[in-house]
Amino acid sequence: MSSRRNPQAALDDLAELRRQEPWAPLVWLGSLVSESQIAPPANVTIPDPEATRGLGAAIADRLAARDIEPGRGLRRQAQRAAATQLLVQTDLERLSSALDRIPWMLFKGCDLASRAFARPDHRPVADIDILIREHDLEQARSALEAAGWSALYDGPRSERYLKSEGYCWQAVRPGGSVLEVHYRLWGSVPEELAVR
Repeated sequence: MSSRRNPQAALDDLAELRRQEPWAPLVWLGSLVSESQIAPPANVTIPDPEATRGLGAAIADRLAARDIEPGRGLRRQAQRAAATQLLVQTDLERLSSALDRIPWMLFKGCDLASRAFARPDHRPVADIDILIREHDLEQARSALEAAGWSALYDGPRSERYLKSEGYCWQAVRPGGSVLEVHYRLWGSVPEELAVR
């Protein structure tokens, strides 16, 4: 529980941060408790670390902006988020080269990370989602397989599912991100829910 400034200034900053973003100091405090650096106050409920997973980079930045040293757990989360973002960027460059003749667009998590967050690593990302036209699926699969991606699920059963009910082809590159190539926004829709 260190601060680069005097303890009272750090406490004042924490109080201000709590007024602006009530969850951030509790997550910071939770990271210190989980590292056994301090005992939790009796009247404070510490958020479950699983509930804050992926927010470490954003929280660490907010604390650092107020000269409050984030705990080791938050620093590790921030480092993992930065490493994941570098991997995603590398895979997006490879993806762009592989699909240079096929129209595609980034959407879901990676798109939101670059549009709606101060920095892309502030938005947790588990995979890369792209959207293509359905009739480009086979050409896209061939191009991506030639670039090193391989299907997560393979075989006749998965091919039948992909053509009848599926909405995306999932692939992975060794040492890379999981890629979801969406060619529909959702799988099969029950007849009673279809718009007529």
